[in-house]
Amino acid sequence: MSTKTSMTCEIRNSIPLAPRHLGYFERKLRNDFHAAILKLFRERAASGMTKADLARKLDKRPEQITRWLSAPGNWTFDTAAALALAMDSRFEIRAVPLESAPPGNRHHPLAGYIPGSGSGASAGREVDPAPTRTHSGNHHLIDFERVDTATTVRA
Repeated sequence: MSTKTSMTCEIRNSIPLAPRHLGYFERKLRNDFHAAILKLFRERAASGMTKADLARKLDKRPEQITRWLSAPGNWTFDTAAALALAMDSRFEIRAVPLESAPPGNRHHPLAGYIPGSGSGASAGREVDPAPTRTHSGNHHLIDFERVDTATTVRA
């Protein structure tokens, strides 16, 4: 059973909802709003808009705009709506089923890889999956092109 399916089943069968699930999805929504606003601001900044312009439009101090754009913090829907409107945009919201969510990043092929361990999808084969290490002063450079991208992680 995949982690995504497991979490979906946990949520579906949880009465009341577990605080960890609520916290995760509440934080994810804040992060999604912040990412959307930040992307919008970067697009507007490429066209010449500055944080000072945004501050004047919202009648806020420039440092408030800097704080809002630096991290999601504890935004309200009103804050997100005001920022979007000041950049000549609005939000369209839609809810999607949990099953349609992409798998978490813990499924990345390199997530459980330990360099030099010989573990992973190519373990037991002739090819050593360990990346090449190069030492340069205090820095250790790793050639990840030799890492097998089919490495899987088992929990």
